Amino acid sequence: MKKHIYFLFILFTTGTLTVSCNKQESSPAIAQAEGVEIIVHGIKDALLQDNNAPAAAKASLIRNGLSSTEHADGQTDFDGFSWELSAESNASASRLQSTNATVSNAGNKSALKAAMGRRSMDTGKKFRILFYEVQNGNEVYKASAEITVSSTRHIEKLFNNVTYKWYAYSYDDAAAIPLPSDTNNPQIPTRTNAPLLYDSGTFTTTPGNTSKVDIEFEHQISKVEVKVDAQQMYANNFVTLTANFVALPLVTKSFGVKSGALGTAILNTTTTNETITFAADGSNAIQKSTNALYTAAALPSFSVNFTNVVYNKTGMNITLIRPTLPQLALITGFNSDVKLIKRALVNLKYKGGVIGDKEWAQGILYYDPTDPGNPYKISEPFMTGTTHPCNYYWNWNSLKPRSITGNKTTEFGDPCREVFPKNSWRTPTRQDFTGLNVAIANVPNNGAVYFDAQNGERVYFHEAGWITNNNCSVSNTNDGMYWSSEAYSTANGYVLEIDERGGTGAGNEIAHYSKIYGMSIKCVRQY
Repeated sequence: MKKHIYFLFILFTTGTLTVSCNKQESSPAIAQAEGVEIIVHGIKDALLQDNNAPAAAKASLIRNGLSSTEHADGQTDFDGFSWELSAESNASASRLQSTNATVSNAGNKSALKAAMGRRSMDTGKKFRILFYEVQNGNEVYKASAEITVSSTRHIEKLFNNVTYKWYAYSYDDAAAIPLPSDTNNPQIPTRTNAPLLYDSGTFTTTPGNTSKVDIEFEHQISKVEVKVDAQQMYANNFVTLTANFVALPLVTKSFGVKSGALGTAILNTTTTNETITFAADGSNAIQKSTNALYTAAALPSFSVNFTNVVYNKTGMNITLIRPTLPQLALITGFNSDVKLIKRALVNLKYKGGVIGDKEWAQGILYYDPTDPGNPYKISEPFMTGTTHPCNYYWNWNSLKPRSITGNKTTEFGDPCREVFPKNSWRTPTRQDFTGLNVAIANVPNNGAVYFDAQNGERVYFHEAGWITNNNCSVSNTNDGMYWSSEAYSTANGYVLEIDERGGTGAGNEIAHYSKIYGMSIKCVRQY
């Protein structure tokens, strides 16, 4: 007579939780018990699309009101900013924060790769596991359990000395998971409001030994996401970010539990214009959608309508998009693999004034101590004479402002190169200053001049004064002094000195002053 045994199922997640399950099917007869551990290591977050996607297929823009110019690389210039739309690539997957795994050796690349992008299954979530006895190459259904992550145990009855094939799947929520009606060819439907998680494997029961079922769920359908990044706008945080999907198509299909693959037939297609909900993604200046939207079909592109975008920069609220002039963006270039995240990246970018082959910052460089992750920022333009706090003034070739260094520079370097993204901006050279065109007095306002830029912008230089003492008292407030990156001598550095009257001389007057004086910096970059 063939013996029967009990198998004790002890399930826990990465956080060492045990589980219980609600059994809905009949079981074989009982003989004696053996322990079988079901270990859920976690859920692998779907990687983003691969890096081989064509660079030219970044994005396009459907303009709706704002004056704009679209570049060949997908970047679009608006009146007060630029944006670049793209399908975020796998290169950014290393920034995924959703892992509870611990890597003891940071030098172990395999361990780091295994830990990246994995999260545990939360208490209260359910999954179902099916067991099939392998007989002469065939699989015969034997048992199933619906398991809820909790802190209790469940006993399942299986035969001893038998090889079993198991299949586990989940929607990563607390809803009941019915047993498929045809256990010989089990099919389950995908959903549009939840992921489909899946894993499978084989084990053989042996008397006196504990069998293990190691589950590491993987995503089988795409999640649709939107990420908005305002780091290049030097934002501290978003004040308002309002957007919605536009006729987003979401598809459901049947998933073959044994084959581990989606069917080709579409069960249902729905479209949604759902409002997008956002949450900070590692930085308050980066927001990612939290909507639970999933599709089982390839999604080459989708549209997002932005109706209100306001961000804060060191206490100042700046509006980029108003409800009266919404912007509709079409993001393209997504990979056809339905297991990958479809994440649209909206990269908001600072737009300077282009003169010749240089792009000049509209404002001046300052240091924001309230934002340690991104302290080097470019101000809004000043169109009249204005004095500033000490963190707007710099010694020559100093990485820290006068508010930190006083008149003694301890960290030498180009502070413009610290502006995000690093090494994109720099402090101007003498030649950069002499390459400016004629300075125009900004009348009827006083204390500033501007230079006409070829992209329709104006580049303003204002009289901010300068600091000649050992403290932070601004003096000579009728002067505008801007450091160059070049030294005149051991003690002095070259500056551009502007005069509110304008004219050729005021726009190209190069002087030199002591390197320990606190002056303004106008960053520049190659266009």
